[in-house]
Amino acid sequence: MRAVCVEHPGLRRMPRLDFFAVIFGARWRVCSDHRLPRDTDGDCNRALKRVRVHPTNTFEKRCETLLHELLHAGYDHLDEEWVAQFARDITPVLYRPDTLQFIGLQRIPDSQQRA
Repeated sequence: MRAVCVEHPGLRRMPRLDFFAVIFGARWRVCSDHRLPRDTDGDCNRALKRVRVHPTNTFEKRCETLLHELLHAGYDHLDEEWVAQFARDITPVLYRPDTLQFIGLQRIPDSQQRA
């Protein structure tokens, strides 16, 4: 994983985290990108094998968006409403403190991430 600084209106410089994920044998770049329109939480570009998530959303929204876009990366034939509902339903399970503890992680509050 590498960290790159990007500008955010009204915020101090914040690291931009990029990583790669292998989905069905294909290597996908996953990144936060402030250049997404503010009304767009994320996108999945199959031609570029890239998933982008808007970095200024809340922790929960970033989790939901990442899951949503990764589903599109793996299964381009799924119905958009199904993908959206699945991501909304599963995301709260993933970021619950007891789930994070179960898998050995600890959530860092958004306020500390941007400091």
